[in-house]
Amino acid sequence: MLAGGVDLYYSSDEGNNFAKRTNINYNTDYMHSDVHDVVSNPLNPNKIYVATDGGLFRSNDFGTSYYECTDGYVTTQFYIGSVSVQDPNMALVGAQDNYTWQYTGTPIWTSQIGGDGCYAAIDPSNDYNQFGAYQFLNVMKSTDRGVNFNTQVINSPSSANGGNPTAFLAPYLICPSNPQVMYAGGDTVIKSTNGGNTWTMVGPKPLDSKNIILSMAVSATNKDTLYVATAPTSTTMHVFRSTNGGTSYTNITGTLPNRYPRRITVDPKDSKTVYIVFSGYGTGHVFKSTNAGGSWTDISTSLPDIPFHCLAVDPQNHTTIFAGCDLGVFYSSDGGVNWNTFNTGLPEAVMVFDLVVSPADNSLLNFTHGHGVYKRSLADAVSVNELASNELQFRVYPNPASDHVRLDLSSMADSQTEVSVYAVNGQKMVSETVKAKSNIELDVRSYPAGIYFVKIVSGNKSAAKKIMVVK
Repeated sequence: MLAGGVDLYYSSDEGNNFAKRTNINYNTDYMHSDVHDVVSNPLNPNKIYVATDGGLFRSNDFGTSYYECTDGYVTTQFYIGSVSVQDPNMALVGAQDNYTWQYTGTPIWTSQIGGDGCYAAIDPSNDYNQFGAYQFLNVMKSTDRGVNFNTQVINSPSSANGGNPTAFLAPYLICPSNPQVMYAGGDTVIKSTNGGNTWTMVGPKPLDSKNIILSMAVSATNKDTLYVATAPTSTTMHVFRSTNGGTSYTNITGTLPNRYPRRITVDPKDSKTVYIVFSGYGTGHVFKSTNAGGSWTDISTSLPDIPFHCLAVDPQNHTTIFAGCDLGVFYSSDGGVNWNTFNTGLPEAVMVFDLVVSPADNSLLNFTHGHGVYKRSLADAVSVNELASNELQFRVYPNPASDHVRLDLSSMADSQTEVSVYAVNGQKMVSETVKAKSNIELDVRSYPAGIYFVKIVSGNKSAAKKIMVVK
């Protein structure tokens, strides 16, 4: 028998005793840790395939020796990325259980640091200064454009094994207006004024009882204006604003939902315009404030009720925003009043964990959790905007429904149209191609009660609507 856990274990006595069959050293018995599945070849049981956090491994001798089968497909689970302001071919991003990775313009990326790659940051004024981290706020610095990350600039309280007051993906950031100033968060805020070389605690400790800081954002024009959000691990989550460099804070939580605040984004042209996105289900996911958190507006009422992870603002047009979620990217040209999908070129129903604007080539980098990294020109958003007035229009009824849902496509042009239905977890329930200018009926009797999304695609246009199935 073979049994998977962190490692792979072998038993020759029907499971009464097990011995570890793999290790983390690069010998013949090396296999990446954290086993998800073990499959044997039905034609030759000695040939084993093992799916791990590091990809696919194969053994031809029932687990005595292994080799990697990781080339040729794109499955990397990225977390948080950064891109050079000067060079579009220089990027840095953390990956789940697979280091921090550096992009230098070729399909072959370079692994850096170790552990779970977490937040990454590149100095906007000098891309020779770069920062990468592994779990629980262990932050490393490079001063040679990412060739070496030999200096650990944050290491307390930062045990890689946990048990310390920081998030697994603990945030840290560089101030765009003064890159010498940096902030990082655990159960309090720490600050550097010399480019991350040394750090001191600012403000209260703890900031929010036993809650830890999950996300942070700083004004692009004022190094002292800081927004901080905590995770609801002990009490309800809270969002705070500081206007004096983290010395004191104002609670600006207001009517925001008690969910995990995945990311805060400040408008690069207006420090009082702030966005915050939430994961989870059952409430709004994208909220906006135009008065520095004095009040919040849910701008996600037309978006799917699925986890959202990130938001980016076009620096050339601050009303253009992009939101990443478990089903890709949504785009708004009017600050969140109306939304369209922005998924051309992305895998279907991909989880987008970070969106980063690359100023050097006016593009948007999509860091996905499971399908690698994608880039798209921000100019494409203009094309979407031009089409908005002529976007696909269709009607869904009845909604909610218990047995059948009807789609009225009569207002659309006479063309072939793809109709798909997705569950909130991204599972495709049905997909078919129909003729527009007609009505079609979807049988939802076998669907479990819950929220689903109907998406239609015709030519280069698409639209989506939410439906509720009740029993």
